[in-house]
Amino acid sequence: MKRKAKFQVLPALLVMAVFTFSCQSSVVFDEVFELGEQGWHKDQKAVFQVEISDTSQVLDVGMTFRHSDDYPYSNIWLFVDMEGDKGVLVKDTLEFFLSETDGRWLGKKRGDLYEVSAMYQHAVKLSQPGSYRFEISHGMRREVLPEIVSVEFWMQNAH
Repeated sequence: MKRKAKFQVLPALLVMAVFTFSCQSSVVFDEVFELGEQGWHKDQKAVFQVEISDTSQVLDVGMTFRHSDDYPYSNIWLFVDMEGDKGVLVKDTLEFFLSETDGRWLGKKRGDLYEVSAMYQHAVKLSQPGSYRFEISHGMRREVLPEIVSVEFWMQNAH
């Protein structure tokens, strides 16, 4: 009897191990820049410092914005600068939509805020290991952009 009980435990442990390893996160980097109640000033940069050691990884790079229902626009324009150990590598101007054309907010409502994730780059490989600095600022016409609460910058293994 005892022998049979040991063999029943082994498959259960094997299933748990497979489940644990298959559910491991593919997140390489994830950090939130809190903007505060005063809003996002046009000169304020959300800065993210990323260390990359494995250049064989194929990555998806994106951002998540959290904003209130009082955000006055349907979109957000951004300036993104990526700098590596050897200087500036990429300068981008991007537009992300935060609402449908009929005014319904995109993303998920979490409490009093809306959370919208947007892909910045899909399936990219960084050619050199090292430190990468991403600076993100808004490119809207207002000096201070109200109701954007935070900017999250993330990198994950591409699927």
